[in-house]
Amino acid sequence: MTHNRFNKNIFAYIPAALMWLVIWQIASTLTGLDIVLPGPVKVFFCMAGMLGQKNTYIITMHSLIRIFAGYTAAFVTAVLAGLAAGYVRAVRIMSAPLISAMQALPVTAFIILVLMIAGAKNVSAVIAFIVVFPVIYHGMVQGIDNMDKNLAQMADVFNIHGMRRFRYISLMQCMPYIRTAVKSSAGMCWKAGAAAEVIGLTRNSIGEQMYLAKLYLETDVLLSWGIIIIIASVVFEKLLLLISDAAAKSCCRYGMSCRSHASADNCGGHNSRPGAADIELNDVSAGYGLENVINGISVKIPPGGHLCIMGESGIGKTTLLKVIAGLLECHKGSVTVPQKVSVVFQENRLCPWLSAYDNVRLAVPDMPADVVRPHLEKLLGESGCDRRADELSGGMKRRCEIVRAMLADSDAVVMDEPFAGLDEDNRSIAVKYILDNIGSRQLIVSTHDLKDAVRLQADVFFIDKNGNG
Repeated sequence: MTHNRFNKNIFAYIPAALMWLVIWQIASTLTGLDIVLPGPVKVFFCMAGMLGQKNTYIITMHSLIRIFAGYTAAFVTAVLAGLAAGYVRAVRIMSAPLISAMQALPVTAFIILVLMIAGAKNVSAVIAFIVVFPVIYHGMVQGIDNMDKNLAQMADVFNIHGMRRFRYISLMQCMPYIRTAVKSSAGMCWKAGAAAEVIGLTRNSIGEQMYLAKLYLETDVLLSWGIIIIIASVVFEKLLLLISDAAAKSCCRYGMSCRSHASADNCGGHNSRPGAADIELNDVSAGYGLENVINGISVKIPPGGHLCIMGESGIGKTTLLKVIAGLLECHKGSVTVPQKVSVVFQENRLCPWLSAYDNVRLAVPDMPADVVRPHLEKLLGESGCDRRADELSGGMKRRCEIVRAMLADSDAVVMDEPFAGLDEDNRSIAVKYILDNIGSRQLIVSTHDLKDAVRLQADVFFIDKNGNG
């Protein structure tokens, strides 16, 4: 399909290219002077002759190496600077004047300054750096600013930190912005680099050849070198995008080695902690801002206890679950909850770029594959395990999140409407799976269906319209 789409795009541009070639030829005929504007045919034969000369490739390669060096240095530096600025406000404020100057000052001003300081040899590399750096920097900062806070909360709940969090969650959310920045900056660095070579007369460079062509009034040679720059720029851009896409695909594959010798009894939800404490809420009021959603809630859940929280939509069930999970502080009252609570959130909290299997493995990195996969296959089937999360139906996503919560290392499991979107058969399968794997952990579930409480062998806690229990 991708190949066919590529062919269609190529064929769509052919008429446009032919139209501009005709316009070019008409303009050349009207001028009547090849020294001013040679026609496309003459430029074609001139370029064909140049491509038959070894020196053309040597000169192009020299320019490519310099510009690529500048681009690479700018990319690496800008990504690191963007990371620092994205997470540390002081760095963003301090770097703002420099970034603004790099964007606002004319490229020629930087070229002259570099020529005065460092000479002409590496002027194109330095100018490529100056042009590319702000674009990549802003792309990185924008990616960090637009990260999904829900995924960040999910990562906190399942103790996903360090390089695992950066690679599989943070970096993947920045990749679309980085890719756009790469696409925008690839052509810019070639234009700026060539201009620097023309002004600086860098030896063995495309810019030098363009200056000599202008000096000897060889307009066809000048245009031929211009076309070579366009071709090199397009190839350069496509190569960088391929590298960017390959990096993104690599990040999409969860590569942490698993300890296959580990047993199921030592992993996640199969391990029930001895001496687990009660979950206890005494006269708890909580909400958002200054407004309480729940008022004066008191409830106690012993180790191994199951509780279904019920009430109308918007009544405060999710708020109560967040308090129990440690995701929301109460305004009043006291809360005693376990240190580790795994959660099935009300909305989807899967990483869309990872498969269902990799989403679960991300939360349980020490659990062997031969334990994780059978659990997931019970609820998703064999084919569903390796499908990307954004390809799963709503019901399949819920089941995947149930498996993740059950396998995670926790003292209690909180589920916010876990059976939403499930048909009767899949609901029964999910309930059986939960009961088989909950062990002695507390289970707290919000639901609208009283049958769920019966199936889960749970007590029922109703929240009334005033947010009271």
